[in-house]
Amino acid sequence: MRINFSSIIEFLREFPQQNKFDLLCVDCYYNPQQWYQESVCKLDLLVMQQSFYSSYQLKERDKQDYDHYLIGLTFTLKLHENLQEYCNPLLEDINCDQVQYFHLGKQVYVKCKLNYFYFDDDCHRVNSTCQSVHKLGNCIFCKSGMYLNDKLYPQCPEDCNQCNFNIQTQLPNCISCNEKFAVSHGFCKQCGSYCQVCQDYYDEIMDSNYLKCY
Repeated sequence: MRINFSSIIEFLREFPQQNKFDLLCVDCYYNPQQWYQESVCKLDLLVMQQSFYSSYQLKERDKQDYDHYLIGLTFTLKLHENLQEYCNPLLEDINCDQVQYFHLGKQVYVKCKLNYFYFDDDCHRVNSTCQSVHKLGNCIFCKSGMYLNDKLYPQCPEDCNQCNFNIQTQLPNCISCNEKFAVSHGFCKQCGSYCQVCQDYYDEIMDSNYLKCY
């Protein structure tokens, strides 16, 4: 496909994304002559304070927050939330697959986002609760505050922001807790009344555990 670069520049004139204060997806402003070839939003200019006179800070997005666009033959821009970024199958060992979509007239190779898996020439989502998916489509990591139990996604106990399922006890096992709480034997226990940070501590002399404030 032959590209008319002046048409691309005109096409991107109303781009990137933006809101009242921030300038989003500034990749195409910084590198307009190459960005359209692999149109993925990775950079934003965010205001330090929400004021028209504030300075901007350049911030790189997490890969999970990339916005992946495909450009059609008529320079229509379409967002694909299931795609993470373009890739080269000759350079990538794994997770670089050809999808059914076309970009600038050519079928492309991409990486799926972490909560999607590749199947039948596309990236498919397991569900909104799953954050990371195995290549076979099995969920391996859930959103904060939930855990995986036999293809179900129950809520972690109160005050527990990350947990997993304990096969032996058949109960959720807390890994980390909310503020003013600490993990103790798989549960979240509250710190003392005037304590912001505490930790489960074993006292050899007393031969017992208690929450020690720090």
